[in-house]
Order: sequence, then C-alpha cells, then structure tokens
Amino acid sequence: MRKKTSRAPKYIKLKEYLLAAINEGRLQPGDCIGSENNLGSDFGISRPSVRNAIDELIKEGLVNRVPGKGTFVADPASRSLVQSSKVISFVVPDVQTPFIGPIYKGVQRVAEENGYALAVYSSDWQIEKENRNIRLAMERGECGTIIFPNWGRHNYSEILELKKSGYPFVLIDRYFRDIPTDYVVVDNFMGAFEAVEYLIGLGHTSIAHVMGLPGTANDARLEGYKQALLGKGLKVQEGNMLMIGSAEEDQTEPHQACGYEETLELLQKKNRPTAIFAGSDFIALGVIQAAKSMGLSV
Repeated sequence: MRKKTSRAPKYIKLKEYLLAAINEGRLQPGDCIGSENNLGSDFGISRPSVRNAIDELIKEGLVNRVPGKGTFVADPASRSLVQSSKVISFVVPDVQTPFIGPIYKGVQRVAEENGYALAVYSSDWQIEKENRNIRLAMERGECGTIIFPNWGRHNYSEILELKKSGYPFVLIDRYFRDIPTDYVVVDNFMGAFEAVEYLIGLGHTSIAHVMGLPGTANDARLEGYKQALLGKGLKVQEGNMLMIGSAEEDQTEPHQACGYEETLELLQKKNRPTAIFAGSDFIALGVIQAAKSMGLSV
C-alpha cells in the first residue's frame, strides 16, 4: 500500500498568489482581487477553499470583504493596525513541500488557538526571496516570525539583523551556532546514528553517506553516521561520503534527482558500498532512482 504524503491545504496556493500580488504591487489598495467563482476556477479549487484563503488574508488585514460588491485590497494604514497586534509570520522555502506541510498545519493550529493569525511567506527555494521575506515580515511590524531557513548560510546577515533588533523570532530545523537564537529541531544526530546502526545490524560494513550542504542539521547527521560506524569498529571512509551541490551555490528547489549522479558514481566503483544512508528524503529518492537504473533492488 502506498503511503500518503501530508500536504498543505489546497487553498494555500491561492493565498500565496494573492499575498505575492499585494506585496509586489500588482494588486494595489482598493483593487478587487476577483470573484470567488473566478478564483476557484483559475486555481482549480472549491468555493469554500477560496473563502478559506480570503478569510486568512482578512485576518491578516490585507483585504476587506464588502458584502454584495467583492473583496478588495486594504489600504496600508488599516493593514498596519492588524499586523502590529495579532499576526505571526511564517517564512518557509515552500509550504507545499511534503515535510513542511505538516509543520505549517501545526503552527497554524497553535496560532489560531491562541488568537493569532498566520501570515505565510513562501520563498520558492530562492535565497534572495527568502531574505526579502524575512525583511518584509519585520518591516510590516508583525509581532513575531517563525523561520524555516533555506540551506546553507545565505540568510546569515538577515538572521543576525533580527537578533540585534530584538525582534522576536524562532528558527525551525536549522540554526546558526554563532548566533544565539531560539530554535526547534529534531535530534538529527541520534536519527542518523540509529539508522546506520540498523544497517550495520543487517550485516553491512561498507555504508556510504550521500549528504546535503553543510549546516547544523546535515552536520549532526554526518556526525551520527560517523559515530555509528566507529562505535562498531568500522572505518569512516572518505570515498563513501559525497555531498550534494556546493556551499558556494544558491540552493534551488530539491527534487527527486537530488543524489542521483552521486549515487551512480558510488555504485560504479569496483568496491562499491552495500548500503547508503541518505541525508534527506529528497536525496533518498535520488538514491533509489539511481539504484534501480542499475538494476539493483531497494
């Protein structure tokens, strides 16, 4: 049976589109955002879903619904009154990504339970857009920001500026060791350690690690991988550790090909590894794709 992946609600795509149109000036104060029927048709969603998107924008003070006339972009003056009181911003690479969707739903539920609206800023895995969204959330006077950072250290200056300003924010999944901040993360070290120990328990002694760019999450997974091997008296082989991309490059949207080329390189070696520990779900998809292309079962 195929396991269903948890995704964000369908109306989020419409909300993100309208939010971007307002922030970028394509929709000006006083402009009608369009009828609910037309928006539903354009985005392939039901009218109740359209209303969910509009209701969230109303809570955030971005639009006003006028009975019998339509929904219009709010003027900045009235918008700021709402934003400065009970709005929390959520900056993410892409809310539609399977592993971010459930986090978004949890954040939204807790925010609503405590009387806060949630303003979502999606960067589409673009570093500059993410940095702009972080600055925008602060400039709009929202009462706090939750940030799921992109890969690497590309938004270091924005996070440092937030810290210096005293503006309240929390990081998710990744953080900067040299900037003392609040953050919420899983135990990446132990997750990697237990995964590799399991592979060793199956009899594997040559285990490769295909990893993402350096950062607190990936660094902890790498250390867990190494310690699991050393704890069982196995050598850590440099040739069995391959990184996806470059720390100097901007990270684009992850996709199923992540890790594909690196895995092919590993599996074409004379003394190839018998198991691979993938550093993320996206990398695992690339690993599986490469293995199957070589006629190997997974």
